[in-house]
Amino acid sequence: MTNTIEKHTRLKKTTPNPVTKNSVCFLMPAVGQPRWAKRVSMLKEEGFHVQALCFERDYHQGRLPDCSIYSLGQIEKGRYLKRLLIMGSVLPVIRKKTVNNDVIYAFGLDLALLSFIANVFRQKHIVLEVGDIRAIQVKAGLVGKLMQRLSQWIYKRVSLLVVTSEDFVSGYYSYSDVNQTPYIVIENKQEKASDDSYRAVTETINPQSSTVTDVALSKVIRIGYFGLLRSPWSYLTLARYAADNSETVKIVVAGALHEGHTEFEELLTLDNVEYLGPYRSPDDLINLYSQVDLVWGCYPDPPPSNQTPNEAWSWARAVCRSNRFYESCFYNVPIISMAHSKDGQVVEQYGVGAILESYDYDVIKENLDSISSEKLAIWRHNITNLPEHIHSYTDESQRLAKAIRNSNKSGLIL
Repeated sequence: MTNTIEKHTRLKKTTPNPVTKNSVCFLMPAVGQPRWAKRVSMLKEEGFHVQALCFERDYHQGRLPDCSIYSLGQIEKGRYLKRLLIMGSVLPVIRKKTVNNDVIYAFGLDLALLSFIANVFRQKHIVLEVGDIRAIQVKAGLVGKLMQRLSQWIYKRVSLLVVTSEDFVSGYYSYSDVNQTPYIVIENKQEKASDDSYRAVTETINPQSSTVTDVALSKVIRIGYFGLLRSPWSYLTLARYAADNSETVKIVVAGALHEGHTEFEELLTLDNVEYLGPYRSPDDLINLYSQVDLVWGCYPDPPPSNQTPNEAWSWARAVCRSNRFYESCFYNVPIISMAHSKDGQVVEQYGVGAILESYDYDVIKENLDSISSEKLAIWRHNITNLPEHIHSYTDESQRLAKAIRNSNKSGLIL
């Protein structure tokens, strides 16, 4: 990828292009997140002219969108007041940069709101994509209620809502309104390879029919934990399991560390744990998945043991779909999931991995210890027989393009 990011300090006057509904400006809270890059590719494939306005952060450097990229400046994790000030300061830039785009595709509620404000008194079609539900949106008390009202207010005014799970709409965004905003479910699946080379490689690495696998031969089960690393509970659970099985288990970790530095360091002290560092998706995925027999996909984390569990937050985390589910199916590697999560329900339905019923470590250890080479072979066989649409995009590009072109509501913040 040879894309370069134009800095907002170099904003120059450009010749206007005709306003057309095939012209889309993506507004991204960071640059390099694979899901957002996929959306750019999907709309380009359908004939849209696209550009991206992005904030920059110290993580999410995995994949640049395949279009012109314009930086709106650097923002830091957790510095919410400073973030608001930065976002407010670039409103004139966003207004100028989107003048010739009839459609603004915003990732997240805050950027959808920013799109409305930046284009006040203009007829713009705002598309909002929601990939998860944040804790503050379901927080008990006044703050949570205000956030939900704001979320619904924005939802009612956008032209189209794109969600990665049906449960977001049936749950959090559900309301009775005859003028309800149309929505479309586009899961965070894998893009189909240009040929079948990936399948040939994965079948060589993980034979689908043999009951004598690499695990049986090596006597070591290799568990991979890949992605944006932000689960201290996962670090501690994997560290404990690796310590209890120092001769028979190897943990392979890759990704950008986001939260839980102390717990992560504890995990890395073990000899049978290897950290490969950050990686790029999808370029490095086949190398990562070729090194493991199972993928750790246990999401969500449990609530802290010293606090009353927030049922709304538990629900919000449980309905999220993890990248690792789609990647593991695509690369023919079984996954470990929590039974109550949406991923876990699908894993159990198709028999493509291990299901953990509890967060209790002793129960988890018993479940993991019961994994045999025969079970792995069965899971791999089931993965190779999955319908392609479970893990890979088929007609999603066409459906998304049609939904955007058919949207007929141009919101005005008045």
